[in-house]
Amino acid sequence: MKLLTVYNKVLTFKRRMDVWALIGIVVILLFRVPALRAVGKSIICFMTEKGIQLNLSALNAFCIFIENVILLYLLIWIVILCSMRLFSTKWTSKLPEENGDNAFEESALRYINDKHNSHCFLISGRWGSGKTYVMNNFVDKYLNPSNIRVYRVSCYGLDSRSAVINELNTVIKEADNTFAGNAVEVIKNIPIVGEALYQLFKRRYSYNTVNRNSIFIFDDFERIGSNPKYLEMPIHGNGKEYASFSSQINTTVRGLDEINKSIIGIDKGVKGINNVLHNNFLYEQYNKYTSVVGLINELVEIYEMKVFVLCNTCEMNQQFISDTFTNKLNCIEYKKVVHPGARKSIIEDVIHNKYGDEIEKKNRINEYLEKISEQASTRFLGKDFEDLRSYSNIFEAFVYTSMIYDENQLTTEFLSSLLNTIIIGHKAYYHNKVERLGRYETGSNIKFDELLFESSNANEYISLNGNCEEWKWMGSSAALFWIDNSYRKDDLNDSYQDWKEYKYHEDEEKLLSDYQHIISMDQMDIQHILLYVKYPKHTEDCQFDYSKLLDMALGSYDLSDIDTISYIINYFGSGFGMYEYKEFEEALFEKLFSEGCSATISVACGLADRYNDFINKMVHGNSGAKKIY
Repeated sequence: MKLLTVYNKVLTFKRRMDVWALIGIVVILLFRVPALRAVGKSIICFMTEKGIQLNLSALNAFCIFIENVILLYLLIWIVILCSMRLFSTKWTSKLPEENGDNAFEESALRYINDKHNSHCFLISGRWGSGKTYVMNNFVDKYLNPSNIRVYRVSCYGLDSRSAVINELNTVIKEADNTFAGNAVEVIKNIPIVGEALYQLFKRRYSYNTVNRNSIFIFDDFERIGSNPKYLEMPIHGNGKEYASFSSQINTTVRGLDEINKSIIGIDKGVKGINNVLHNNFLYEQYNKYTSVVGLINELVEIYEMKVFVLCNTCEMNQQFISDTFTNKLNCIEYKKVVHPGARKSIIEDVIHNKYGDEIEKKNRINEYLEKISEQASTRFLGKDFEDLRSYSNIFEAFVYTSMIYDENQLTTEFLSSLLNTIIIGHKAYYHNKVERLGRYETGSNIKFDELLFESSNANEYISLNGNCEEWKWMGSSAALFWIDNSYRKDDLNDSYQDWKEYKYHEDEEKLLSDYQHIISMDQMDIQHILLYVKYPKHTEDCQFDYSKLLDMALGSYDLSDIDTISYIINYFGSGFGMYEYKEFEEALFEKLFSEGCSATISVACGLADRYNDFINKMVHGNSGAKKIY
């Protein structure tokens, strides 16, 4: 298929040449117009009379030179044009011999080459499963080099047959990149007579005038109506949308028969109105789809076109799908599911895209992506990134963010750490949990943080060589830089230094396999004692006093400051959630109180309420403590 790659490059080059070829023809024709030549001579004579000396022979030679250059350009353009036409003709004749490299290509080629049956080809799958991607690849690979014209229409926002036809005709016009089509558009700009000539020579673009071997692609078919899930509702409303007024009133006004009968009548009336409105709405929604289905059926059966329909059928009622695609359009269906090959191709596309001009940086990033492509496409990310658009966003964000760091910082361990950080950031962003990322310490072990704050093991992320530095959290600035404009490039440089100097990472790696490792730690912070409290694995032979842990964890905090106390209580409170850990809470409260701060705090969590009760009892009995805001 290298020949097709060359063809596509030549095609792009040729399209750029078309405009200049048209300009060149206009210039050559202008040289041949006697009136213009007479005007030129008059100008030269006028300049000569005014004393401006002109070398007429040199001027004439220059004009001849320009004309020859234009003619040479036109000759090259004609050679390329004829060569491409010849190639397209031969490729079209050989297209039936192509078998395709996968199941979709085989099925699609068989459909295109079948000239005797009136079918429609349905590509179904969830949003982001790669329906458009696989269709685009097929068009580029097999159809663009041929004489077959391809017209793509997005159904998004189109809710009537006339709207689809208008869009279709517009697409056909825009796809006309022939020399004749461009020439007509240029004629329109000629002064005075341009508009008249344009109306005389302009082409009429319509779906029923294109070549009979053309192919139409209808994308986003499920988005024709405002909400295709409404089609899951029955055609006849069941009246359940409104609660029965009579059933509610019977229990309280059983003796008021007349009132009760009136309410029953109102209830029936409301149900009737609801059914009418509901049925009218469904009828309008159904018509939006059937009008487009009718147009597709006309293209297939009357004009014998080939039509591909891309649709997220998961968003539509199965009975509607059966009636529309099976019975009316007699569709061949290809169900698109995400597979490792699709993910791998996305990573390859990211590698070949251009991000910035710093070659060495790009080489390091691309080399890393090549190493992880197999791993990244087969076993990680999970359900959050089944959508190929979301999957692609991860790696675009990764490359874009990586390019901001210095070249010497882009080690394998650092890049793995950054990619894992971005994965977590995107998950939190799309689940509206960004605030929890503020609890992660920059440089901390990602698996440790995920277990601590999400109660789950982080087993979906990248680890290239097993080095524990690949699991270090890079900070919220790196995680969200690509999707949150509130972060600056300077934030990334600051986070890198914190990432590099974090001192608890190896201890956190050990805590994940043995919570009792906390006893062996000679330094710790509040997140480590929080994990120990939440996931206790004490034995009779191994008990440890919470007060000793708190002395170590809180040793670097100023416990005389009320804001610090509020932060500590809020941290533990948010980590505990609705659970209570009485032994630890008593040790924590006594530790904070013993440091001399006896004021209550204003923090909205259960632990803060229990702490304030403790302060009240210790200082003022059961009440009377002054609350600090």
